[in-house]
Amino acid sequence: MSQSQAGAQLQVKLKTEQKCLDELKAAMNSAVEYVDKHYDKCRKLQALLDGEKAQLEQERTQLHLEQHEVDQLEQEVMQLQQKGGGLFCCAAPPRPIEGDVVIPRDDIE
Repeated sequence: MSQSQAGAQLQVKLKTEQKCLDELKAAMNSAVEYVDKHYDKCRKLQALLDGEKAQLEQERTQLHLEQHEVDQLEQEVMQLQQKGGGLFCCAAPPRPIEGDVVIPRDDIE
């Protein structure tokens, strides 16, 4: 084999390797673009999720405040019922005292 033939074969191999490297570079660049695109998408989704978490926490706080308010109102109503007071207390029949005989109103005629 002559030196020119060996040089020609090396040139072909070099061109083939260079072509393979160029294809590999293109594939790597595509992969980097793909990852960057999806990374940006994940960051946007994370920002959305953080906003929703903050809103949920505000709603949870508001719910606790309203539940506390409802509990207080229920307690006030219960206290008023136990007292027997209120707007229509004079129209309501008296509460039986312990030991009294209670006759149902349907039996009175």
